[in-house]
Amino acid sequence: MFRILVLIFSISPAWGSENPRQSLDSLIAIAVKNNPDILRAREHWKSLMAQVPAEATWNEPLIGFQRMNFQGGDAGNYWSIEQDVPFPGKLSKRATMKRHEALIAYQDYRVRELSVSAQVAIEYARIFWLKDTAKILKKDSEVLSSVSKVAQASVASGRARADEALSAQAAFIKVRNAAEERKAESLVQEEALNALLNKPAGNRWRLVPPQEPQKLNVRASELDQLAKKISPDYMEALHWISHAQTMVTLGRMGFLPDFQFTATQESGRPVPAMEESAYGVNLAIPLWFWKENAVLKSAQAHAREAAAASQEARNEIFRQIHSELIEVNLHQELALSDKQELIPLAQGAFKIAEKGYEAGHTSFSQLSEAVRALLDAQLKYPTEVELYQEHLANLERALGGPPNLKASAMSKEDMNP
Repeated sequence: MFRILVLIFSISPAWGSENPRQSLDSLIAIAVKNNPDILRAREHWKSLMAQVPAEATWNEPLIGFQRMNFQGGDAGNYWSIEQDVPFPGKLSKRATMKRHEALIAYQDYRVRELSVSAQVAIEYARIFWLKDTAKILKKDSEVLSSVSKVAQASVASGRARADEALSAQAAFIKVRNAAEERKAESLVQEEALNALLNKPAGNRWRLVPPQEPQKLNVRASELDQLAKKISPDYMEALHWISHAQTMVTLGRMGFLPDFQFTATQESGRPVPAMEESAYGVNLAIPLWFWKENAVLKSAQAHAREAAAASQEARNEIFRQIHSELIEVNLHQELALSDKQELIPLAQGAFKIAEKGYEAGHTSFSQLSEAVRALLDAQLKYPTEVELYQEHLANLERALGGPPNLKASAMSKEDMNP
């Protein structure tokens, strides 16, 4: 199973000690092994692959026995065997169709792996986002608590109105409650992660902190070429076309006759005037051509349908790759700007406003505005990072693997169950 890249910011974990630390790669490995949807798709693929040889095999021969009594007391035992043999090529085409069905199921199995892996990555990033924003809100609630106390002191000294102190207290309570909500939401997201990993509800995880976002220095055209080699959605679209084309070929072969070979052998005492053995061949000639013609027309329409659907699927793959690549690099740049520019500026503005308010040079509304700006800046960074990880996971899902994956490692399908 390919590695989903984890490229989001580093924070200090605050988890219980029930489980050893888990990285995103280890969580994905657990999901691939245990997720019921992946297991179902895997067994469906194996089931179809096992059916391929049967499609290329003749029907069972018909073996018969007859005992014939004749006038005069004579009797004879006769053994017969009949074998239906389709016109050469029909069975191989049916086997080819079944193999394409198995290949489609295999690609669907890979799609399930990619989809579940991407969802695990998204849940992983969201848990860190909730935990980190909860810590930010808790810290800011402590700042607002201090501001509230300063406002109350200002009211007592006549420097501020009573409603200002009440507003500061309300802001403190609002942010404190928001921190508690984020902590509770992180537990809810852990339950979603448990479901993806097929683990019992209530299981708690100690997660390895991920890294900061990094820019993807790759062109969309390069990813398009990689997708043609490793994307299961792209491969599945091609297999549907091949399946439909084989169906058309088999429909044309429906006008060809099938054969039946027969052989009869007398056993025991020969009966006078009766042949001891007989051999023959019969032809099943398709005389009702409108039936075969209808089958052929249906197959041709299906081939056109498959071609259109496959083209639509490929267009959607390339749209997702180009769109998600733009989103990944956009949110990486915004996260970097927030961390290096916006947050330091907001912190500086708050410190100036706080000192000014304490000295009586800044109004309470100016201080409140500085607090809101600082809180918004601090919350914006982890939000941009979480969006970065979400779009990165979606990009890998559409592409079929990480953007830096070597195509040679995935260009050949391992179709052995």
